[in-house]
Amino acid sequence: MMMRLRKSGRTCDLPALRAFTFYLTLSIVFFGRALFGHLSDLYFGIGVDPGLMMWSLVWWPHALANGLNPLLTKAIWAPSGFNFAWGTSIPFASILASPLTSTLGSVASYNILCVLSLPINAFCAFLLCRYITRDDIASLLGGYIFGFSAFMLGQLICGHLHMLLAFPVPLCVYLALRRIGDEITARNFTFLLSAILLMEFLLSLEVFATMTMLGAFALFLAWTFSPDRAGHEIPRLFPPILCAYGITLIVVSPYLYYFFVYRLHIMGRYIPPAFSAYPSNFLVPTPINQLGRLALFRSISAGFVSGWTVEAGAYIGLPLLLIVALYVHRHWAEPAGKLLTYCLAGAIAFSLGPILHIYLPGHPLRLVLPWWMMAKLPLLENAMPVRFSMYSFLVLAIICTCYFARDVKTLGAKITLVTAVILFNLPNTSPAYWLRPVDTPAFFRDGAYRRYLPENQIVLILPYGYTGNCMLWQSQTQMHFKMAEGILPYPEPSAFLRWPIFPSLTQRAFVPDAADQFRAFIAAHNVETIVVLDNQLAVWRTLLTTVDAQPIKVDDVWLFKVAKQPALDVEATWRGLRRRFDTGRLVTLVAGAEKFLADGGSLDSLSVLKAEELNLIPKGALVGPPTLVIPGLPVESKQNVDPHLLDGVWLGKTSDGLVSVGAQLWYSAAAPMVEQLRRVTSGIYYPYPDKLAASVLETEEPSGWLLMTFTREQLARANELLISLNNKSEPAVTDHSSD
Repeated sequence: MMMRLRKSGRTCDLPALRAFTFYLTLSIVFFGRALFGHLSDLYFGIGVDPGLMMWSLVWWPHALANGLNPLLTKAIWAPSGFNFAWGTSIPFASILASPLTSTLGSVASYNILCVLSLPINAFCAFLLCRYITRDDIASLLGGYIFGFSAFMLGQLICGHLHMLLAFPVPLCVYLALRRIGDEITARNFTFLLSAILLMEFLLSLEVFATMTMLGAFALFLAWTFSPDRAGHEIPRLFPPILCAYGITLIVVSPYLYYFFVYRLHIMGRYIPPAFSAYPSNFLVPTPINQLGRLALFRSISAGFVSGWTVEAGAYIGLPLLLIVALYVHRHWAEPAGKLLTYCLAGAIAFSLGPILHIYLPGHPLRLVLPWWMMAKLPLLENAMPVRFSMYSFLVLAIICTCYFARDVKTLGAKITLVTAVILFNLPNTSPAYWLRPVDTPAFFRDGAYRRYLPENQIVLILPYGYTGNCMLWQSQTQMHFKMAEGILPYPEPSAFLRWPIFPSLTQRAFVPDAADQFRAFIAAHNVETIVVLDNQLAVWRTLLTTVDAQPIKVDDVWLFKVAKQPALDVEATWRGLRRRFDTGRLVTLVAGAEKFLADGGSLDSLSVLKAEELNLIPKGALVGPPTLVIPGLPVESKQNVDPHLLDGVWLGKTSDGLVSVGAQLWYSAAAPMVEQLRRVTSGIYYPYPDKLAASVLETEEPSGWLLMTFTREQLARANELLISLNNKSEPAVTDHSSD
């Protein structure tokens, strides 16, 4: 065989157990030492994804125990619910860890899985590397490179258990090599591979898809580069692999049904260019590594992955890159050398996404890459390119192990090599970097919710959605209530996004008729109780006083019991409210810009901020938290620094001296007004920066940014036209009548 594999001994022997113990010790020392005595008080990660993982640990056992469909949940985004075949979930881990979750709680169970995930990944990579090289020490380093890679560290700080539990990937390669070596029968290989594929499918559909694609790529390369004898052995893998996939897909066919056919909700697409690896990240670490805490590296890495640096997991480091160069130079003529080189190059190329990002401070460069062809494939359209870095590290682990075992002869060179790799890839050693305090309000934590919230009642919690840890708090009540909210991805537009008040629940927006908008929103979603954290009351007090609800202070929350509302014609109501909202904002912006300039204001100083200061945009119509706050992330004190783009609207001057007015809207709602304004504008752009086309009306409920430009004279005429239209129009009425 091209890798000169020999018959292996036992998979789990004393050296293997020592390796796992070593990795587990590292994980506890690096990340888990602060958890002693605080297993349920702290948790790994930033943002709201950790809460989603903890929610999933509770949801799957809860749904199965109560005879509920675990894929169609109405616990979140109530009353319409959500199709979790299109969301991030970890059913395999949830069911496996259910004894822990039921005994210790979702926070402790999640923390234990986080601490164990990296050692398990490292151990499985160790088994693969040891099988290839028969060198325990070299394989120990290989397991560390994969299990404690920058990619895994980034997923840990994100709280992405679905990406952290990646042990099936090296196990699949390990099984394939053992089958090629005739150490496993075809039947046993099929059975074991089916089990591993099933585990991966029920951990991460994204990894299942990318693993399948890159696995096929690697098999093709192995077949191409193998000598004659091995070239005949590789095709023997195809039938059992296809059989294993067939068995897996049959077992998960209900899941696939809800994914492909029963599309209750469609997940919003990620934007691949925003989540692609930057070439400079291969050499420059982010703060997830100890070396990345240096000021120079922090300033460079701040621009990786559009600023979401925790997903910038492509860092390899100089020692590993040097080892790759030496290995390729020495072994390029060998089939194994070519195979590993091409696999590494392929994984890196895929991680770069559709656009090659070359980041220079203040001067980003971008080159087009052929990602778009692959992104059209089923299951891969929402894959994040940067996450292909995981496969790069698996190949790097094999290359480093092979080089260490076969090419480094002296003890001093081996010690130097190991030390350099570990130092350059050392994780951030600060426990505070990895862990966050649990922020569950006492109302949910201590059980007071049982006295005030009937079971399965629909609740709206403020802070709303991803600006709070609502899914974590709900999981700690064992799904006692339902919520008219959740975290990303959003449900389909017809359920939530179409309501004008919805964006302002997470960040401040200009909302005309805010009281009517809010009352209709909670009525349409059958909200019976609004739970407001004590520290959030000041933000929402004005809006909540317009709701027919009785406030009650309980522990550290305020409860607003919403009076029963008459039946609501939801379709007619949201359309009427949408029209009032979108047209009302445009009217206010045009009138405000005209008044500002007529009163002697300079076009250069025209902005949303100036219009708000002069009350041309009413302060009472600014709804929601002024600063976007996400759990575990630092609050940006300079959010919304562009005075022209604030609170969902735009006012300013174009480069050629025209007045520009813009807003994010649903074009179907504002179309009649925009059509009236066509003859008094210099240009209409929708969705911006495209010019408005007639075909936009053929798209069902399109949503996007509309920008209109005016000369000074056109602006005055547009304002007069809008005043005339407003005087002729009937006032819109929200339908609260019963059916």
